Amino acid sequence: MIPNYNTEQLKEILKDFFILTNIRIVIFDDKLNQILSYPEIDTKFCRTIRKDPKVDAECKQSDYEACMECKRRNELYTYHCHIGLTETVAPLKYNEITIGYIMFGQILQSEKKEEKWKEILENCRDYNIDFEKLKEAFFEKNPFPEKNYMLPLKSWKHVPVIFIFPG
Repeated sequence: MIPNYNTEQLKEILKDFFILTNIRIVIFDDKLNQILSYPEIDTKFCRTIRKDPKVDAECKQSDYEACMECKRRNELYTYHCHIGLTETVAPLKYNEITIGYIMFGQILQSEKKEEKWKEILENCRDYNIDFEKLKEAFFEKNPFPEKNYMLPLKSWKHVPVIFIFPG
């Protein structure tokens, strides 16, 4: 079943969510084809790191595995990506059928940025990336405290019906 997404209404919801939280959102269909995102381009951090084809492939694999785990659990799934940042994926459902996924991230949860940067640097040591640009992009990220992280995400389980099969 291919849903008829009301992309204009959905884009407004994604934009409002981003303005409130500064968290990027990507909507995938059930085959993991990207339908929509806001902002439309990856974050500066992701654009920098994904210039290495090896990293790009690993990011895509990480997204796939997260969506499959979300599907298996049949609920919101929060995890740390292979680089070390936090992401969350939620099932997009219609009549109890998973028809896609909503991915939120990447989130810097640690307020100890220097420590987290060392961890990310270690995770990236084998990649061919511009570490100065990556460091700059990393330190531009604002931490999102863990205790507040889940608050805006929980409401997403009620949103999908709004933009699927518009009347």
